[in-house]
Amino acid sequence: MDITRVAPLQYNKVYTPANVSERIGNIRLKEAVGQLDSKDVAEYLHNSGWKEIPSSRDDVKIFHIQCRFVPNRQYKLALPLFSHSSDYKESMLAVMNIIALAIQKNVTMVVFGIFGDLIKSPRVINMGL
Repeated sequence: MDITRVAPLQYNKVYTPANVSERIGNIRLKEAVGQLDSKDVAEYLHNSGWKEIPSSRDDVKIFHIQCRFVPNRQYKLALPLFSHSSDYKESMLAVMNIIALAIQKNVTMVVFGIFGDLIKSPRVINMGL
C-alpha cells in the first residue's frame, strides 16, 4: 500500500522504521499516545514552532501553526491537560493526527518522534510495548 494513499486516521497500517511497525497496531498506538504527558507534548509543540493561544479553559491548551507546505492553511489543536479524563487517549490521538497533517507525516511517526525526543532526555518512560 502506498503511504501517500493512507488516510490520516487509518491506524491499521503502521509505517515506521525497522521492526517497530510490526509490533504496534491500532491499540498499541492508542496506548502509547495515552502515556504521553501533556507537558511533554506542549514542550514539543513550542519547540516545533506551534504558538499557544490564550484560552479561558483550564482543561486544554490551544495551539496553532501556519502550514509550511500549503499557503494560507493553518492548523489548530486543543491539547488535553488531564490524563485522568475519560477521553484523554482519544483526544491525544486527535492531537497527534493534527500534528501529522500539519507536518505531512504519518501519525505513528509523530508519536515516535515525540517519544524519541523524550528518550534523548534524562527522563525514562514506559511505553508498554
